[in-house]
Amino acid sequence: MLVNGAGTIGRFAIQSARHAGAHVTAITSPRSAQAAEWVGAHSVNPATPDPIDALIHLVPETSPQTDRIRPGGVLISATTPATELPQGGFRANPFIVRNDPTDLAGILALTATGRLRIDIAARRPVTDLPRVHEEAENGHLPGKTLLGNEFTDPPA
Repeated sequence: MLVNGAGTIGRFAIQSARHAGAHVTAITSPRSAQAAEWVGAHSVNPATPDPIDALIHLVPETSPQTDRIRPGGVLISATTPATELPQGGFRANPFIVRNDPTDLAGILALTATGRLRIDIAARRPVTDLPRVHEEAENGHLPGKTLLGNEFTDPPA
């Protein structure tokens, strides 16, 4: 499987594919390469990637690299409308997000056992929410920030 883009969704895709037993290659920016390795990509930004059975395309400013998909493979794109998905000797599907409690419980179980890794850069109290939004809008948020009342300093 090739994951094109190893941001937050891409890192979940890498881990999910590994959990399912897939060999995973990631194509990503130099900034995200180490994170793709950290979550388990077998290779990152190879010079000559092997043909693949599945491509998850997550980068809006690039076209899916469908020439890498073996006949009968699958393309899943989060950046291309369903009516504009490329056609070829593969199945093309849009990336669909759904709110399914059973799926979410499975993700929580994988996280609790350490089989799904989430890179949390900071833990802050809910009262910091306006500041967190401002930092995110200005590009100064250090990464995934967990907000919760349990992160409030206890009274003195």
